Amino acid sequence: MRRGLIAVAAVAALAAAACGSEEAPDGPEEGSSESEVPQATDQWESAGELDNMPPEATAELEPPVAPEAIAGAFGDAGLGDGEAADLGTDAESCDLTDCVRAFESGETTVMIYMSEEMAADASEALEDNFVSGPVMLHYAASETPEDARGDYEAALADALE
Repeated sequence: MRRGLIAVAAVAALAAAACGSEEAPDGPEEGSSESEVPQATDQWESAGELDNMPPEATAELEPPVAPEAIAGAFGDAGLGDGEAADLGTDAESCDLTDCVRAFESGETTVMIYMSEEMAADASEALEDNFVSGPVMLHYAASETPEDARGDYEAALADALE
């Protein structure tokens, strides 16, 4: 019996030594820097998609167009005060369509997406809107007056130039 216990202990020690021989690197891999921090998009891009992201990950993304640029263009066109009132990425319409920023400016709701394709997909999911590039003006959300919509579309075109 004692020989059996010694044999089992020896096998266990060899197994532990074999597992421990694959040392984990102490520092960053060669060619990388310790200051590299994975971005929210890295996780989702590696999965092959940027849609269906939780709002907290979406909020970390840098939008392809600055909300201030769009709101400023609206202000320059006399469509409000040029301010962007953030709605947050967990606003219902933004959460449903995976926008990276949603805000109100003047009398419209602006939703910014990471790509033109995502904006086009969102346009199909939500009624009463206008899409240009990665930006959607969601008229239904703010009940944008019919006679002002062309002005918002022209100001958005100026902001995207």
